[in-house]
Amino acid sequence: MAAMSMNMVIHRAFRRDLERFLDALASFRDGDRARADQLGTAWDNFDAQLTDHHEGEHAIAWPAMESIGVSKQLLATFDEEHDRMAEALAATRGAMATFRTTATAADASAARSAMANLQTITVAHLDHEEQEIEPIYLQPMYQQRIAHGTRGFPWTGGLWHGEVSYERGICPVTERLYESDLLLFDVCRVPLTTRDVDDVADAFEKVIQNLDRLRALDGE
Repeated sequence: MAAMSMNMVIHRAFRRDLERFLDALASFRDGDRARADQLGTAWDNFDAQLTDHHEGEHAIAWPAMESIGVSKQLLATFDEEHDRMAEALAATRGAMATFRTTATAADASAARSAMANLQTITVAHLDHEEQEIEPIYLQPMYQQRIAHGTRGFPWTGGLWHGEVSYERGICPVTERLYESDLLLFDVCRVPLTTRDVDDVADAFEKVIQNLDRLRALDGE
């Protein structure tokens, strides 16, 4: 099984749900108001989760990443991608609101077009983020040994003489934490309510109580 970080788990959920929306809107039957309302409710949840995710990254993750050496240029590029995602979210939000009100096949088709555009923009950003955000020494600057210019500075600048390794595996604990073991979730922040925090605690308790069943599923 490929290594999977918690961030990638979240990203996969977004990719999965976008596909589900496209399938559901494509098969929508004209006038089915109950189904339109179901999809509207599902969209409200998805919209809130994706919005919270990318706004939280800007407010919390980016400053933390900058503090450990991730370039401002890369983070600015991520923010530009987030801005495009926010625009696509707004367009899809409007299309889904109209569809939920009218429950027509025509508006389902319009909502699907907006959703497809949102999918293209979102998936492109998720792919880019996953390619770039690795343990710091696995980032391209270290793997390619070029921090400035095209000639390998500072590794070839004469400022330091020696050998250094940036190979995967040199910090196995860090890599294991990043890829599979460490879950960070900022529960003490707006807009989470006490009920939301209780839901998080209940989810952890549910997992702990069913560890044997989960291990059995993992082995299937």
